[in-house]
Amino acid sequence: MKWKLRDGQSLRMLAGQDESVVYNDHSGDTHLLSAIAIAFLQHLRKSPDNLAGICAALANDWEFESDDELQQLVMSLADELDGLGLIEPCLP
Repeated sequence: MKWKLRDGQSLRMLAGQDESVVYNDHSGDTHLLSAIAIAFLQHLRKSPDNLAGICAALANDWEFESDDELQQLVMSLADELDGLGLIEPCLP
């Protein structure tokens, strides 16, 4: 499955070192997200991608104990960001 930013969404971010504030212009909600969640969103700003591609992109900039840990984190982040209305699955 591929993920993308919600159609028509322009995320406004106020970046911090460890966390950033993100304004969702679709819902009007503001969210405090971790730096790795922001990296996930920034990756999807470039183009939709599947979990393997997202994992590969995050592995370049972040250190993980194992590939399994990275995959679990990416799946968890995808669920969280989808629940917040920031991303959505897309058809291949």
